[in-house]
Amino acid sequence: LCPFVATHARLVDLQSAAVAGSALEAQLELLLAQGDAGIQQLCCRGGWVGDGGKGAERGGPVDDGLCWPQGSASDFATYARCCYAHLRIALAKSPPAWMLAEVDEDLAPWQSRRIMHDDLQNMQRDWGHVYCRFRVDGEHIATCDRHRIEGLRDDHNGEAEGQFKALGRAARILAANGLLPDGLEFFVSTQLYDFLETPAPAFTKARTAFAQGHVRVPSYELFEPWVDRMHEEQVVDWDDKVPKLFWRGGMRSFNSCPCPSSRMQWPRRSQS
Repeated sequence: LCPFVATHARLVDLQSAAVAGSALEAQLELLLAQGDAGIQQLCCRGGWVGDGGKGAERGGPVDDGLCWPQGSASDFATYARCCYAHLRIALAKSPPAWMLAEVDEDLAPWQSRRIMHDDLQNMQRDWGHVYCRFRVDGEHIATCDRHRIEGLRDDHNGEAEGQFKALGRAARILAANGLLPDGLEFFVSTQLYDFLETPAPAFTKARTAFAQGHVRVPSYELFEPWVDRMHEEQVVDWDDKVPKLFWRGGMRSFNSCPCPSSRMQWPRRSQS
């Protein structure tokens, strides 16, 4: 499944063509000495720019063409199965209690009723210009036309585009590994935050405390490969860390919520 043998052969060819005693030759020699572990880092650690879908959003691998030379959709599926096979093991484990509590809180407004196809259709009709609809089709993901989505069509390399691509890439990685049910449909928000109620849930990176029905997911920065490298290189175990949080930055003026003053009161559970 993984192209490690073919990549090893390419590296050997490059080493043979490199100038004797050069820095390139030394780097290739060091990489080859690491065996499959080194080649796996070369092929997987750099990540995949874009969302792995069709068109300009597809992007490509960060491997200098050594592992996935075509950078095609089929290459992405192989990349996803090769580099993210560990997700099957991770998802088979019981999630931590704090995660279950957060998800239960976000899904609480929908516990009393079943979300039907008509709800999704109404969401598409009324909010299809704001939220992007995703659908799982086997190992593939169908998404919206980004040029029809407010805040996304005019965004280039900003937060909205980053969130759209990151969630598209994450969904395609999960689907390629058979971890999403066929026919599953869901909506994705590319807004900086959400504060309005909708007829169906939507995945969002942030919501106001009083906005019910939105399901929070990590911000797009936390889907980037550098996060994996940070986890690999940390020298302090999680349980040994000091329970302190440092806030970096602050609220920007364009992030101000256009909410009526009656909704600006934090819920009681958030006041402690």
